[in-house]
Amino acid sequence: MALRFGLLGTGHWAAEAHGAALAGHPGVEFVGVWGRDLTKAAKLADRFAVRPYGSVDALLAEVDAVAVALPPDVQAPLALHAAAAGKHLLLDKPLAFTVAAADRIAATVDANRLVARVFFTRRYQPEVAGFLARMAAGSWDGARVSLYASIFQPGNPYGGSPWRRQHGGVWDIGPHALSVLLPVLGPVAEVLAMPAAHSTTNVLLRHVSGAGSMLSLTLDAPPAATGDEIVFSGPAGFATVPAGQLSPAEVATRILDEFVRAVATGTVHHPCDARFGRDVVAVLVAAEAASRLGAAVHPARSPGRPAAVRPATPTGPTTPTGPTTPANPAHPAGPVTPAGPANPATPASPAAPAAPAAPASPDGPASPDGSNGQPGAAAAAEIRPDGPGGSR
Repeated sequence: MALRFGLLGTGHWAAEAHGAALAGHPGVEFVGVWGRDLTKAAKLADRFAVRPYGSVDALLAEVDAVAVALPPDVQAPLALHAAAAGKHLLLDKPLAFTVAAADRIAATVDANRLVARVFFTRRYQPEVAGFLARMAAGSWDGARVSLYASIFQPGNPYGGSPWRRQHGGVWDIGPHALSVLLPVLGPVAEVLAMPAAHSTTNVLLRHVSGAGSMLSLTLDAPPAATGDEIVFSGPAGFATVPAGQLSPAEVATRILDEFVRAVATGTVHHPCDARFGRDVVAVLVAAEAASRLGAAVHPARSPGRPAAVRPATPTGPTTPTGPTTPANPAHPAGPVTPAGPANPATPASPAAPAAPAAPASPDGPASPDGSNGQPGAAAAAEIRPDGPGGSR
């Protein structure tokens, strides 16, 4: 029996990656599309000969799983709502803009024994997957990352995205870098960051393993100065991450291959599951805070999986620190951990539920501009970026 899938989102990535793969996959029944703009939802649904939905809940009632291609602050409450309804999740990166939101999604996915995968494009490229498998057998001291994109040029499908314009390379292409770094070098213990020319953020990571990595990230590089390179170093020399050759739709198809098998077999844990997506968010939040504060920051520590379902970790040690709770945000002496949001005046989001068991209904935006509101005070080590979500 085919897995019934719905699509949340109507932008370029929703159409050319998710939609194309869902429509062509033999193990999937593509049921329909929901979007914040019903006209766009109808147009995309017509392209794939499926039904447009004006209500998220109406779509959820008719599917087993949803693929989400929305800005992070819109994705997070919708993903939580879908998970609470027992739907499997194919999510975009980054999972959320706050660790608290990512924690809620991961906890609900675990509690309901759901399959959840985050679309880390590089991890599903065969060349990169093979490279990372070989790297696991070696000893590596660090890495250098240079990701210089130039998306704000005429004709770029992502150039009109407000959230990318506001939050920059750390949040958009930083997840791609971390999805490759963390399996090899392990969890991150400490983050430094500073801004540079062309909206670049330079990030320095100290990993729990003792390794160090340096990242230089921008979406606004001069067109003649774009580049994409991730290089590991160690006693054996240097190892450069290969470029992937598959198109976004082909990568989405590979993800669906694994996803459909995982649902059929009940294989909920995976190297790119919601817990890993949460750990990536924690590093991104710390990098943003470190750049703003001009000080080293500890990423918010992961509460981990429930002990009864914790899988073996094939890609490196788990972080040895304990869970972060709002009631005990203090860290040992050393790098600071910011407490509370970057903008104390920002109101709490009505779209973000207080507990996984009772999320707010997400049918339509919670603010006039469709940004789905902004969250309020967060747990330790969280800084909330403000502003509208915009197109994926």
